[in-house]
Amino acid sequence: MQACTASSAEELRVYRLAAEIRDRHDDLLRQVTVTRGRAERQSALLVLSGWLVFAAGYLGGVLISVQAALRGHGSVGQVMLTVTLGAQLLGGVFGLVSLGQWLQQAMRAVGYYLWLVDRTKTVTPPPAALPPARAAFSAERGLVLDHVSFAYPGTQTPILRDVSLHLPPGATVAIVGENGAGKTTLIKLLYQMYAPSSGTIRFDGQDIAALDPEATRRSSRCGCRRTSWSTRAVCSPQSSRRQTMRSTSTCAC
Repeated sequence: MQACTASSAEELRVYRLAAEIRDRHDDLLRQVTVTRGRAERQSALLVLSGWLVFAAGYLGGVLISVQAALRGHGSVGQVMLTVTLGAQLLGGVFGLVSLGQWLQQAMRAVGYYLWLVDRTKTVTPPPAALPPARAAFSAERGLVLDHVSFAYPGTQTPILRDVSLHLPPGATVAIVGENGAGKTTLIKLLYQMYAPSSGTIRFDGQDIAALDPEATRRSSRCGCRRTSWSTRAVCSPQSSRRQTMRSTSTCAC
């Protein structure tokens, strides 16, 4: 979903990746189509086999009752009873199959719900009593990243790995790197949009999980400037929007 944004589209145009993205999309579509087709054929084969077995048993029962009636060991009423019971059994089997399909869909929906519940449990809620809202960089300790690693939920590859950094109060820091290096991800961690997979981020000696996110975001400004070759993100604590933009322009030159 992160690729479906205006900034990602800009990078795709700059690096001329449209053909590559289309090829990857076509490859994935072919893989999905082949896998789905194989599953549908297997399902159809199983259903057909089941109905063939039922039809063979049903016709066999009717044939036996007809032969018994012809030999004088049964009556026409018994033959009609066999046909009627077979039809009722057919309706019961069809209802049972439909119920199984409904249960399968219900279990899939329940699985999605349980995944969402587990996902919400992994998000650390803010403490009940938050410290007074204040500028996170107003004290002497500033910002400290201590061996921070992060991987987006549902992925195994870390975007950031063992990052340690110290920003003194009032510092202006430019983060320069290639596409996908983790610049935007780092800023998201600083603004508490995500929690680190490991390590800690501290404002004035306190873990940011114990701070009010809104107060933290109000105390700093971040901006991004893209060139044709790299992306440069600038984080300027204790600066106004105008000062941030001026620092961004300076760092981008």
